[in-house]
Amino acid sequence: LFTQSFLVPSKWLPTSLIQGQLDRIDQTVQSKVEIFDSQKELIRARLRREEESARLTITEIQDTWNTRRPFAGQIHHSQALEVINSLATSLRAHLPLLQKLNKANQMMSLKTLDLSALFVIEEESQSLKELWTLISLTWKKVDDLLEQPVRLVQPTHVLVSLEQINEAILAFPRKFASF
Repeated sequence: LFTQSFLVPSKWLPTSLIQGQLDRIDQTVQSKVEIFDSQKELIRARLRREEESARLTITEIQDTWNTRRPFAGQIHHSQALEVINSLATSLRAHLPLLQKLNKANQMMSLKTLDLSALFVIEEESQSLKELWTLISLTWKKVDDLLEQPVRLVQPTHVLVSLEQINEAILAFPRKFASF
């Protein structure tokens, strides 16, 4: 370029200055890599401790789901919804943290946690919550009938109301047939 009388723009830097900047960047990166390598075992140990805590959390959620899952028909709908809501709250609190732990383990080439059981519990609990919400709406209609004073009860009105409740139950989505 110089032999052809190329005019170098004023914003261009000389190659020696650029090489010096690249060398400083390489030194900075190298020092960061050395720091990371020196702390790698500490990070792995901390991840293992976190993983033990996470395994206990997963086991606790699974045990709670297996022992308190509201499948039985004799459970009151408010109790069932309470169990489902408490599990949903627990899952919302723990799943993001467990997923972050898995990403950290993956970055450190460690074994990741199997969260598939928690995703199944989350899906099942959402379906059960939908079912128990429908059931609670149905029972609200029955409770309204029971709250009527006896002197105001009209048998034909009660019969029509019960038939409507029965139709509402039969109109539940087909996916709840297995429940």
